[in-house]
Amino acid sequence: MDKRKIWVSLIAIAVIFSVSKLISNKLASQKKKSKPKVTIVEAPLVKYQIVHNQLITPTLISDGKLTNGQQISVALEGKGTLQSDFELKEGATFKKGQKIAYVVDDQALNTYRSGLLKLQQLLSSLMVDIGIEYPQSKDKWQQFINDLSKNILPNLPQENDDRLQNFLSNKGFFNTYYDLKSQQSALTKRNFIVPFDGYIVSVSLQSGSFINGTSKICEIAPLGSLEVDFSIDEKYTSKIQIGQKVKVDGKDAYITRLGRQINTLTQQKMYTARLVNSSEKLSGEFVSIQVPINGLGKVQAFLVPSYCQNDGQVFVIQKDEILGNKNSKPVGAKGDSLWLTGLEENERLVLESFSNFTRGQKVRISKAEK
Repeated sequence: MDKRKIWVSLIAIAVIFSVSKLISNKLASQKKKSKPKVTIVEAPLVKYQIVHNQLITPTLISDGKLTNGQQISVALEGKGTLQSDFELKEGATFKKGQKIAYVVDDQALNTYRSGLLKLQQLLSSLMVDIGIEYPQSKDKWQQFINDLSKNILPNLPQENDDRLQNFLSNKGFFNTYYDLKSQQSALTKRNFIVPFDGYIVSVSLQSGSFINGTSKICEIAPLGSLEVDFSIDEKYTSKIQIGQKVKVDGKDAYITRLGRQINTLTQQKMYTARLVNSSEKLSGEFVSIQVPINGLGKVQAFLVPSYCQNDGQVFVIQKDEILGNKNSKPVGAKGDSLWLTGLEENERLVLESFSNFTRGQKVRISKAEK
């Protein structure tokens, strides 16, 4: 190939490249440029209330867990099948006088009833002699026979005639009687009659279970026996007395016991309060205890919803609608609200959940309706 053809080829390639670049630039310039999206984050809207403190009597606030104040264990001894006047289930209620549990031992019961019949027959065979030799005692021993016929072992009649007592003893009456008395005592230990209206806290054995020896059946507690343990700073202990009225979740209660030791770590003393009416509360429930402290004078406090405070702090709205923290201390309660000290008059207190905001956050404000 001569030089002329080479130069022609190079020039053609250059022209084609230039034209292609020109067309590409022109097409690119015709495309519309996409605008970047801008997200505008608006400051959250919060409700607030102007602080207006009031004079109140301070109340200490503590917490605790409800327990059964008079819970007892039911255990029976014997050999046989466990039975009950009602279904043995946790939470079941019962009335005073019901047999919550008893052991049915057919063999022991039949032996006892057979002994009663033999004693009745023995005494009946002696009644002719008693009627002749001791007529003044005939009626009371006849009544004793009548009671035996009801399958019960009555108490011995009051007998002052030594000759009659020796006569009965020689016939084996007293040996038989006291043997039956021993059997009756053993059978009595095989049942438990509840001494109060109450309910079953927990169950260890169900009806129909076989018992051999001594066995725990269940835990029971009387209705209305809930109490709560709570602690108070040692410096206030001189102002708290047994019998003092307190509030447990707004319900009436009174202090029944005072602790005798101070917790060395917290410098607090333990107390126990019992609810007056606990029909709506449950054992194991966590509750708040309010203890009025008399003799400390009144303090300036502001009532706010409890969710506004966390770990002794609340949010207030500062200049330019910036949130700031404020230390506050509860000195009382009213329903779901707390009386707080430490707030200045006319401050703007945030009426929102504390966990939803942070210190220094910018907000928009809306005054809460009273």
